[in-house]
Amino acid sequence: MAEEQKVVFAHTVEGLFVQALSDKLTGSAKERLKAAGLDLGRAFAPAYPEAQFHSWVRIAAEEVFPSLSADEALQKVGESLVTGYEKTLMGKAVMATVRLLGPKRMLERTTHNFRSATNYLETKLNHLEGNTFEMSINETSGVPRYFGGIMLQALRVAGAKDGRVAIVRQDGSACTYRIQWT
Repeated sequence: MAEEQKVVFAHTVEGLFVQALSDKLTGSAKERLKAAGLDLGRAFAPAYPEAQFHSWVRIAAEEVFPSLSADEALQKVGESLVTGYEKTLMGKAVMATVRLLGPKRMLERTTHNFRSATNYLETKLNHLEGNTFEMSINETSGVPRYFGGIMLQALRVAGAKDGRVAIVRQDGSACTYRIQWT
């Protein structure tokens, strides 16, 4: 049996590129995205290959946050995804749950939440002490700071104060983060 293709679902693409970033994308940014396979003037496919989606994330980081370092820009795009995703039908449901759960329980459900956006992301959570956790993500697609930005903004939505997300180790495309808040 062939391995299932890793995909990102259309509502994630909509959340990032239509809801969160559309007013920040210049004509040249839209042209770069179109050349890379994302035509914002057409209806979305149900899902997109993971590698293609993350190429668009890199383009968005370069185009929308040109004055920031590549890592800082990727983190901002990740934060933007959460903000825009919340405006989609699927995202409204996920984020309403995140608000109700609070930070700790939200982290415990991260794989479930990521699975609303993709078909391949898996996480493992390790409680270190108090409000300090380590989380491993199986696939960060060469943009680990983007995923750090997603987690940081999700912490904020869940009600965490002074949230911090730092990369503690990378193993190929997998990444482990230290997540803390007060």
